[in-house]
Amino acid sequence: MTALDHDAVVGVLGPELAEMIAARGVAVAHVGDVTTLRAARRVAGAFRVELIDGTCLKARLMPSAARAREVAALLAQAGEGFPVVLGLRGRALLLEWVEGSVLGDPRADMLRRCGALLGALHATRIPAGLDAEAHAALRDPNAFQARLAQQVGALRDAGALEADVARAAVDRAGRPRHADASIGIAHGDLCGENIVAHPTRGPVSIDNGNLAVGHLDYDLARTFYRWPLCEAARALFLEGYATRRSPATFVREERFWMICAIVVGATVQLAFDGPELAGTLRRLRPWVA
Repeated sequence: MTALDHDAVVGVLGPELAEMIAARGVAVAHVGDVTTLRAARRVAGAFRVELIDGTCLKARLMPSAARAREVAALLAQAGEGFPVVLGLRGRALLLEWVEGSVLGDPRADMLRRCGALLGALHATRIPAGLDAEAHAALRDPNAFQARLAQQVGALRDAGALEADVARAAVDRAGRPRHADASIGIAHGDLCGENIVAHPTRGPVSIDNGNLAVGHLDYDLARTFYRWPLCEAARALFLEGYATRRSPATFVREERFWMICAIVVGATVQLAFDGPELAGTLRRLRPWVA
């Protein structure tokens, strides 16, 4: 297997990632881009790096050094079901490459295990350097509701959301009474396409760039937004989740968190796709009816 020229590796990965990989003492044979979103490529990126000894690594550039440190700390705390951090330098992360089969249409036992994976993350203690007390705004339910109203208003003003639906979204969402009870390590993007079934480790989360301290019940809603499971499949997921953390506060406030997740999803879509959001907003209507 032929090694790539060092300058070529630096040209693709940047100096921080290239230096961490060079320190391993094995030359690079191939670098492949695994970032699929155009928007993500503007500020960050993820790469599959193949070494001449057959080893594969995942190299990731984060938007900032602070985000790289935060994600590295949270991954180190997450444990089983998440990749190991092999290096951190500036805004660059070097991770193990996890091989596995794409979930596709998962069986009941896999849905339970995926639920337990998220539940275990949510039950994990926040690292000392990222204490939730530093995120005071997260504990203010009025702030979350105010942000929801602002985003709904932006969708309405852009012509993506009818005025009556916009009013109903804010009115029906209400105010999250249990927001301060659900702060911890949130994944931000757990869904079927970001999980692989490893032959011995079970489900492994392979895209963890959005890990952060946040609302766990919103994180559950975000999962169900990104991974629209049927009612029976969702019940199996929550059954597995409940083995690690109770979903009771999420269930009590499900309408609020689901409206938030759909509105945030529509807001992101609006930025890249314009106001044609019929599919996303169709999912909003049952929650505001």
